Amino acid sequence: MGIGVSIILFIIAIGVLSFILGIIGSLITCFLVKKKRRRKILFAFIVPFLGLYTIYFCGIIGSVIVSEIKKVDAGIGDAWYVPLKNSRQLLFIDFPKEGYISNEETGQLLVSDIIEIEEKGDAIFGKISDNEYFYYNIQTDEIKKFDNESELIEINFGEKLRLTNAYEFYLTKYKDIAGNWFVMVGFISLTISLLVLYTTKKIMGI
Repeated sequence: MGIGVSIILFIIAIGVLSFILGIIGSLITCFLVKKKRRRKILFAFIVPFLGLYTIYFCGIIGSVIVSEIKKVDAGIGDAWYVPLKNSRQLLFIDFPKEGYISNEETGQLLVSDIIEIEEKGDAIFGKISDNEYFYYNIQTDEIKKFDNESELIEINFGEKLRLTNAYEFYLTKYKDIAGNWFVMVGFISLTISLLVLYTTKKIMGI
């Protein structure tokens, strides 16, 4: 599912949810409020639309900015990725089951079907879905494949590897790189949403 489709579906979902919440808020206001009744009923109806859509669109804008700065996905669409060294990235497409190492600049897929991975300096060690193992050098683009983990350990000078599920590796790296930034985006989006609601309330004279 592409980014455009994801955004449209979220817009529709937010619209439906806002309408339901708006009706509920209007009914409650209708029964509880007597002064400036019409304005307050209208305000109660539009609050979910203004609040949720402001948060959503501010969140999208902020997430795209973070994505560009930190070289991670924005959290929408059908591709998830985190940066590795030398303009390489760990990429998932459609489903976060098997990953790819790709060249960020050219889009070329260098290693496919990764289910386990470990990053050690310029070296990437891992396991692919057909029970093969691989070694990839980020700087030289050298790729070697092995039939078993013992052969992979040999190229690591006999040191035992700690291979991690590829998607768990992605989640950990994603959080380390951009987790706090996305929390900040959420806080700023919420603040802007509250300011929009406050300004609207003042304009309506409530």
